[in-house]
Amino acid sequence: MFDDAAICGEVLGMRAETKTAHQSTVVGRGTNVSRIKGLFKIELKLLLKQPIILIFGILGPIAFLVMQTEIIGNMVSFQETEVSIVDLALPMFTMMSIAVLGVGNVGIGMAYTRLIKFLKRLRLTPVKKTDYILANFLVQLIMAILTTFVLLIVVVTVYSVDLTDRNLFMFFSILFLNFLMCYFLGLLIGSIFEDPKTSQSMAMVVYFALVFLGGFTFPIEMMPEFMQYISYVTPTTHAVKLLQFAWNGTNLFADYHFIVVVLATSIFGILGFRFFKFN
Repeated sequence: MFDDAAICGEVLGMRAETKTAHQSTVVGRGTNVSRIKGLFKIELKLLLKQPIILIFGILGPIAFLVMQTEIIGNMVSFQETEVSIVDLALPMFTMMSIAVLGVGNVGIGMAYTRLIKFLKRLRLTPVKKTDYILANFLVQLIMAILTTFVLLIVVVTVYSVDLTDRNLFMFFSILFLNFLMCYFLGLLIGSIFEDPKTSQSMAMVVYFALVFLGGFTFPIEMMPEFMQYISYVTPTTHAVKLLQFAWNGTNLFADYHFIVVVLATSIFGILGFRFFKFN
């Protein structure tokens, strides 16, 4: 659980530190950077105090990757070719980590910060909503990148995956796009409802719907046909496919997945910024 007293102390400390800057006629760039640094530290502390997020966002994907690889076997069908199950599972469980951090942690966590009036207190400081969103975004992104590197280490050391033929730049570019989509979805869920408890409930519902139907817990190709149709309604399924394409060197534009992810990211981003408020 969060330490409400500690959070309030951080906010009051930020308020005192930025009071002079707030009264200035011109706020320099360095002051803005210092505000973001302060918010970054607070958001990082909040994340590290949530063992459930750390377990499901970091340890969970690693455990699921190992279990699914051992259970399913070596080769599966993908894009009319046979590939190793590791080459399908790695993008899937990388996406799981992103969904936990983006949809779960941001949606639920932001609702909680409203519940304890953390965001409302920020109105007493010179902090802008873009400062807060950027700091929160960077914390989640860093954790997602760390998890991805851990997953890469696992597949290289345990399953002898060769990275020399992989387009890692393309893989991480698509990973960043997918992260943006999940983060903006979490931001939207955490902002659109006035009641924080409703936001928390909706974030839980959306997250668990994605867990079962979002394409990152079980290969879509091995699902019953009717479940495949349902799964393709969720944007994360298209994000998983796109990440699998990037990892396996498949043409990203051979299907409509890229368009769906870009559209979903744009819509979630516009609406998330539109509805986000400190109050």
